Amino acid sequence: MRLSSSLAVIALAVVVGGGGCDSERATTAPRPAGAQSTLNAEYMLRELGARFPGALPRSVVESAFTRARTELPDDATGDFVVEDAVSGVGARVRLEQAASSPRVTVDGLAVYADAGVVMRATPRGVEDFVSLRRRPAREELAYEVTPSAGARLRLVERTLELLDERGAPRIRMAPPWVVGADGVKLEADVALEGCAYDTSPVAPWGRELPLPGAARCTVRVRWSGARYPALVDPAWSTTGATTPRDQHVAVKLANGRVLVTFGNTCNNGCFLGSSAAALYDPTTKTFAATGSASGKVADTAAVLLGNGKALVMGPQTVGGLLYDPGTGTFGPAGASTVERSGGSTLTVLASGKVLALGGSSPPSAEIYDPVANTFTLTAAPKAARNGHTATLLTNGRVLVTGGGSASAELFDPAGAGSFALTGSMSVARTGHGAVRLASGKVLVAGGGTKALELFDPATGMFSSAGALADAREAVSVTLMTSGNVYIAGGFLLGTGSPIVERYEPATGQVSVAPFFVTARGYHRATLLDSGVLLATGGRNISSESFGNSIADAEELGVTSAGAVCALHDDCASGICDQGVCCLTTCTGACRACAPGTGQCLVVKGADDPNSCAGTDTCDATGACKKKLGQPCADNAACAGGFCVDGVCCDRACAGTCEACDGANRGTCETVAGRPHGTRACASDGSTCGGACDGTIADACTFPGVQTGCGTRCTDGARTAGACDGKGACVSQATRPCPGNYACADATSCRTTCASDAECARGYGCAAGACTPIAYCDGDRTIIGADGKSKTDCAPFRCDVATNRCRTSCEDVEACADPFVCGLDGQCVAAPEAPSGCATSSAPSPPQGGWLTPSVLALLIVLTRRRREHSLPPRVRPIP
Repeated sequence: MRLSSSLAVIALAVVVGGGGCDSERATTAPRPAGAQSTLNAEYMLRELGARFPGALPRSVVESAFTRARTELPDDATGDFVVEDAVSGVGARVRLEQAASSPRVTVDGLAVYADAGVVMRATPRGVEDFVSLRRRPAREELAYEVTPSAGARLRLVERTLELLDERGAPRIRMAPPWVVGADGVKLEADVALEGCAYDTSPVAPWGRELPLPGAARCTVRVRWSGARYPALVDPAWSTTGATTPRDQHVAVKLANGRVLVTFGNTCNNGCFLGSSAAALYDPTTKTFAATGSASGKVADTAAVLLGNGKALVMGPQTVGGLLYDPGTGTFGPAGASTVERSGGSTLTVLASGKVLALGGSSPPSAEIYDPVANTFTLTAAPKAARNGHTATLLTNGRVLVTGGGSASAELFDPAGAGSFALTGSMSVARTGHGAVRLASGKVLVAGGGTKALELFDPATGMFSSAGALADAREAVSVTLMTSGNVYIAGGFLLGTGSPIVERYEPATGQVSVAPFFVTARGYHRATLLDSGVLLATGGRNISSESFGNSIADAEELGVTSAGAVCALHDDCASGICDQGVCCLTTCTGACRACAPGTGQCLVVKGADDPNSCAGTDTCDATGACKKKLGQPCADNAACAGGFCVDGVCCDRACAGTCEACDGANRGTCETVAGRPHGTRACASDGSTCGGACDGTIADACTFPGVQTGCGTRCTDGARTAGACDGKGACVSQATRPCPGNYACADATSCRTTCASDAECARGYGCAAGACTPIAYCDGDRTIIGADGKSKTDCAPFRCDVATNRCRTSCEDVEACADPFVCGLDGQCVAAPEAPSGCATSSAPSPPQGGWLTPSVLALLIVLTRRRREHSLPPRVRPIP
């Protein structure tokens, strides 16, 4: 069968599903959308909106749990994709009978007008609507499904699930339905062909499930009895939500999972919803289909029995139902003696039996015996009640409140059972909540009033317990593991509210708690084993004419150890440490509460935001130390154990050419140039010293051997230096300055001259060049310009300044040995000293003594001290 539609533009009429039966897939090539396609799409939506009011909702409620990755096809003959964004489990899906039709987007909906198909992508998946103008030859739709690699398949109670390898459902095709022209909503059957799949209603988590065994499967959606035109609505979504429902039942099982069933389904008009049931797994945060209950009912009750089964009050014609987690099925719980409508309650007594109360007129009560699986009438309550509460007290009695009035009564299970009126509340309540506190008192909240009231079993009276911020009805009232009470959601002036308020019994104070993500009333709240509050279903508006049931579920409250928290009161232990619920007080540096477990652990190798952060961090032993790059004095100050170059370093960084105080402080790097800190390269202070080249970490590099260094020039001779490759400059051969020039400075030779003084000894300056000349040998000889002839200057010495023989003297230095300088400025032979021998009888010298003037002069000459030093010899010039 190929689906198609034809539109009469002039008449503004939409005709869908007009094609005949044809099992072959359309072969027409996809067409791009044009102006006509856009008009067709708009007309189609208008027609569907008028024919099936509320069937194509535009609003999308954001999912509080997992989201989906979706793709819609450009043409109706293509695949759409829906995939769980967390696990990657998903499928490609194609409607086999679809005729070719381009996609046109109108008001957020993908419309394929010629195929009669509308698709809506939501944060949780894809919902596709198929419009059929006339009855097809076979009332069915066929989808080609290509599961993702490793996905398993499960089909239970018309619900198709794609599961991961651990058995957690990740994608679901919800039970499809068909709406006929008469507005009657029919349930469609689902069949799966071509693949292996699981059919057990037992919870799938942790079970061994078969692989599909084929790349593609065929899903058939079948129905009968619809009036045409009709609309078929399969929906593919993630499993963080279940069937839209409100006023349902939710009960926690012994294994910690939650059973959800019954309730209303509202979509701009309410009707009793599906009897399909689902299980919620807190570990994977996913729902899975399980066995269906019998019949349909809303606003009923359910409790967990001591044998692990759940007792659920079914429709009036069914009575009690027992859900067995071991088989995943419902069974009868014995016939109730009274037909109870919605608004009844079930309360487990201290004996393990169950009190069933209300929801009937005249007033009645029954006792259910799990062992005998029977209901037995007990004493009748004093008033008919519907939408009341029934709370077990510590003394074994049951407090019954409200349900259309302000009255309250106590049920005593002793003997045949009896009811007795007790003190009344201050205001009439219906659809409210009540919980027993640790003190034994009972808190009553909600029911369309702000007032909070406490019932004291000791006095049998109610007293004020403060007030909520607003008067809400259809709230949930839950005792948290911390001992506080959460009053959540409900309706405020007929509109769903996300408000959650916290009542603290210890102080009597009411404060705001974290809100719901989705505003909801008529929902159900279940406290999980982890201390987290699970909210399922509900309705956004109280009016049955305009309200819409909610599919989403969300977790609220973080009271379990290791969960996220904002206040101490959020935690069951009463300790919120650094945003985590902790089992014990966790104070001190580098001590923090571990997410997930709530244990106080030593923080190692990370920051402790509460006590050791910023410039500090916790080291490998849990001590608060300095971070990398921070100033330090020794290794003990650093978290990493290394203080190098005055900063905390990531390693020892001991290489000669390594440093930790470079551009990336705290990171040991190879440096270039001079070593950092106390590190050093061998050097004698010359240019032969070592340096770091930026690539070698543990050694210096040196100028190569024979690299010039330290040249010296002295007395016209230059001595060249060379590096030894180890940091020192060593001397090499000494050679006269080229051109016989004198030294220009301490390191270089002249290259020109202006005077003889700028030439080496034995050379004179002539026309800017040094040429050989006669010169003084520094003593008494003049060596000729030929370097061979010699002239003796005796008794004088030669003058090194003029390279000539002296001709006079002023002191003995100007005289050659053994001559001395006489009084007349001439070098003369030294006279002999007078004899020192004399006799005592020698005659006295003549008057005036024997020191005649000539002798005195001679003595003066002889007594002049002869300096022994001599002028340094000239280097003999190279001819």
